[in-house]
Amino acid sequence: MNRIMNNERMKIMNEQAIFTTIHKEKYISRKGIADITGLTKASVTNIVNKFINHGYLVEKGMGQSTGGRKPVMVTLNSESCWMIGLTLDTQRVSGIITNLSAEKKFEYSSKINNRWSKEEILNVIFNVIKELLAYDREHKIIGIGLAMPGPYNHEKGELLDLPNFKYFKNILIRDIIEKEFQLPTFMEKETQAAALGEYLFGEVNESKNIFVLVVNYLGIGGGVLLNGKSYRGFADGAGDVGHMTIDRKGPKCSCGKVGCFEALANGVHMYNEVTKAIENKTCNAELPEQELKIAEYLHEKSLKEDRVCNDILDREAEYLSIGITNIIQVFSPQTIILGGDIILGCPTLYEKVLERVRKNVYPLFQKDIDIKLTSFGQNLLTVGGASLVIQEFYNRNPKLVKKEEPSRL
Repeated sequence: MNRIMNNERMKIMNEQAIFTTIHKEKYISRKGIADITGLTKASVTNIVNKFINHGYLVEKGMGQSTGGRKPVMVTLNSESCWMIGLTLDTQRVSGIITNLSAEKKFEYSSKINNRWSKEEILNVIFNVIKELLAYDREHKIIGIGLAMPGPYNHEKGELLDLPNFKYFKNILIRDIIEKEFQLPTFMEKETQAAALGEYLFGEVNESKNIFVLVVNYLGIGGGVLLNGKSYRGFADGAGDVGHMTIDRKGPKCSCGKVGCFEALANGVHMYNEVTKAIENKTCNAELPEQELKIAEYLHEKSLKEDRVCNDILDREAEYLSIGITNIIQVFSPQTIILGGDIILGCPTLYEKVLERVRKNVYPLFQKDIDIKLTSFGQNLLTVGGASLVIQEFYNRNPKLVKKEEPSRL
């Protein structure tokens, strides 16, 4: 019995190694796979041929000859299967369908209110998933990845006491979705999923130590990858940098403390600063029609050299740079990815933050740290959700591997 189990485990590990190698190399010969993985040519040939028959790999072109025949190159058939990535914030439920290379095939979102009941929000989540499934006429979708706000319990797939939702709390969301749609479902904190997506498919230059920082209108959160592995910390609390204290005399945060990072550097604070300036008649501008567009509003004003708005951006950039500097000193990531509607909506703020971080970081680390914007724009979190499924597929998760594994072509 143990021998059978060990053989099965070895088979899965070999398949994982081959998928990972092809993902990294893009195009590679069977011999090249054998050289990198250390597997025998016979083992590589058997597994590669099996995956070609299943539609997951395709032969494409010829490689360079080293004296004999030119080798046949193999690559991933990205369209062999699709996955759903889903995320939730206080304004909407957003979903995406990607292929195995995390390329977008379709997206759909629907508005919500964070004060709605559990049943009302679940109904919207169900409807978004149904719309995504309706697009998949060839039944290529193999799983659903949930990139959810924290705090959460990773093992149970449970949302805990979400600070920005009144009734949507303590919900075994992973099991609910899996039961409703009969599709393998995986869950991770939104920013942790985003870090995985950037690692697998973003422009991170083979970095294995990554910190993703998402700055949105309401909140700030982080996700951590150390040595290419998700780092969740004790009780899944790693990366929750939005609630580290920046200024003990600062404003009250939604968590009940004062001076939190997100209370000083999120969009709400920016909007309040503009409101105060207008009320004190130090700013002649009008408030933006939509609060959520505060970043775009401040960027536009900065381009017109509005002194008051530039002062506000300077203060916000200072708070963000303090937070990022603290992250660098604690985690020492090789790459920091910035995303979220505030950062993406205000390029001026991004440039100001970069300038300040470079001045604040301890010199030993400064020259090699790569700080950049997300590769996926506003789809950062949904692509992160889809990446959860892709990772499990690469890992040959039994939920995603049927006994027969018919061709998906």
